[in-house]
Amino acid sequence: MANEEYISGYAGEEISLLVEGIKIMALQNCSYKESQDKEPIYGAGFVKAHAMGRGKRKFELDFEVKELNQSVIEEPTNAPRSKTTQLKVVKINGAEYASLLDIKNATVLIVYPAKNGIQKIKKFTGFEFTNVEEGFAFDAAAVGKKCSGLAIWGEGMI
Repeated sequence: MANEEYISGYAGEEISLLVEGIKIMALQNCSYKESQDKEPIYGAGFVKAHAMGRGKRKFELDFEVKELNQSVIEEPTNAPRSKTTQLKVVKINGAEYASLLDIKNATVLIVYPAKNGIQKIKKFTGFEFTNVEEGFAFDAAAVGKKCSGLAIWGEGMI
């Protein structure tokens, strides 16, 4: 054990969030959850449970970004005959989406930097956004966007 290095923690700024291979910029926080409903199974006439019933696993992901003067996922393009930029669609892998809620079957990666020769990657497949919230206040604080979604499966959850 004397030759082993101490394991150091991660700073949030070192961790990257990618949706379909595109890095989410201005990430403020991110949380993910794997859950599975479980309930004891009781036999007729028995006081103690004899087994555990297990439901299907669920994978949830929530993150928040500071709003930028561009799309969260992709840089916008200039509108025709205008010097200003209009944000109307997001383009991912050649497909255009008018809303993040329209993105289907996405792959989301949470990539931690390698430390002590080990790299952690959380992978969510079949991801779809379920909620996108925005808001602002009349002060100097940045405008925020909160995004939530569900995935069909998750890997690297240890």
